Amino acid sequence: MQKILLGTTNKGKMAEIRSLLPMSEHSKWTSLDAFDTSIKVIENGMSFKENALIKAKAYSQYFGLPCLAEDSGLCIEALGTKPGIFSARYASKEATSKENMIKVLKELAHASNREAYYSCVMCFYTPSAVFYTHGKCEGYIAKSIQGDNGFGYDPIFIPKGHTKTFGELSKDVKKSLSHRKQAFEKMIETTSHFTDKNQQHT
Repeated sequence: MQKILLGTTNKGKMAEIRSLLPMSEHSKWTSLDAFDTSIKVIENGMSFKENALIKAKAYSQYFGLPCLAEDSGLCIEALGTKPGIFSARYASKEATSKENMIKVLKELAHASNREAYYSCVMCFYTPSAVFYTHGKCEGYIAKSIQGDNGFGYDPIFIPKGHTKTFGELSKDVKKSLSHRKQAFEKMIETTSHFTDKNQQHT
């Protein structure tokens, strides 16, 4: 059976993607923490798509496996779609999620437009083919940090149709709206023919 590598070091993202897999599919997927060796990938792309490719290609070539990687972040209209690709390090290179959220809230202190969206681009890379999919979850930014669930900016992001942040909503609600879920489901559909054909030769 051909293994597929999940190319992320973010435990929150890894857990979320694994939760989207049927139990019968779990054995087919492996993660970076399954290896004793590691590789540092520099995400110097100018878009989610470029960064997703950089990660997927680097991990695939280093570990010799097909790799699914993603790049995602929070885009806020009033900030010109920032933090965007810099979401994980918006306040500083080593910033915590709380520090990033505090910076966003300060910058939006006097903003009337608080609309925002989570964006995710996934890249499935093999030496013979590259696939991309995109997911988006729209909402707006709360006035304060609310809740402890999720990760990243979840405690300040209120999805459309709700009055509570992802930090307050249940995992099941977030899963149903997730930008990452949208991109992942599209990717499974997009690559199903390719992976099925590939496994016939392994």
